[in-house]
Amino acid sequence: MCDSDKECDAVGIPKHLHWLKKNKIDMKKDEILYRRYCEKTSHEYKGLYTLKKMSTNRNIYSKKIETLLCCSYREDKTTKENYERIQKQNIIYDKYSVGEYVVKDIENILINFENKMYSFKVLHKPKKCNFSHSILQLVYNGNTYLKQNKIALLDEELVSILIDELREIAKS
Repeated sequence: MCDSDKECDAVGIPKHLHWLKKNKIDMKKDEILYRRYCEKTSHEYKGLYTLKKMSTNRNIYSKKIETLLCCSYREDKTTKENYERIQKQNIIYDKYSVGEYVVKDIENILINFENKMYSFKVLHKPKKCNFSHSILQLVYNGNTYLKQNKIALLDEELVSILIDELREIAKS
């Protein structure tokens, strides 16, 4: 097995973030997760909160600044040179910031809404150029994972409550 991915190398993603089918390590309750959000929509971290595609990076595999760039190359055409400039100058990418969560805080959220219990589970879901990639999965009644298309159908009041709970535990 090679120690890097050519596609990930080409856009400047650090080798330690390449998945390369490495074995996953179980999520620890005190582990920190990083979530990238757009500062231009960050009224009270507005861009940090969404129940659809709520992805994060695990701190045991990535640095906070890498959350700004990992996989953003597709959206923002981040180049290897831009990534290296950001690393050397230790500056924050001007469009984004990073919020932090602790796994146990996320998984301790429990909301009773219309006689159904809602909670979150953090799942490690590596991507080709981002081994640290994880998602917050919404769960109801303890064991049923809600798919993305079902989350869109949730009651607006419930969504607001869940997002408020995430807002309460976020650190910037």
